[in-house]
Amino acid sequence: MSLQENKDIVQRVADLFNENKLEQARECFADDFSNHDPSAPAVLDREALIQSFAAWMAGFPDGRVQVKDLVAEGDKVVKHWTFHATHTGEFMGIPATGKKVLMHAATIYRLSGGKVAECWWNYDTMGMMQQLGVIPPMG
Repeated sequence: MSLQENKDIVQRVADLFNENKLEQARECFADDFSNHDPSAPAVLDREALIQSFAAWMAGFPDGRVQVKDLVAEGDKVVKHWTFHATHTGEFMGIPATGKKVLMHAATIYRLSGGKVAECWWNYDTMGMMQQLGVIPPMG
């Protein structure tokens, strides 16, 4: 796959989330997909990742991933992105607050055979929880 084709696959993942088309996610993620997310250590494989996406969508139905930048080299694509949403549904046991959130993030995708084979996530969970009022702001 070319670097541009790999970037297109990563962009498609964001588009599927934004369009609430999770049933098509299996087309983007390999059967043996492996996930690395320190904020969600139990989300290890493709099915768990799709369930995690569904939980985000339930808690933030208007949520949108905005891709700021895609950088590709070899079999990897780095996505710099933001998540904008309103917390109108339960999320991680937190009842809806009605508050808006803006979360900054970066994800590294490793692609193989035209699908995402592995991901490493880094997003500002603490900042989001502070915006929701679940934990107090620092300092």
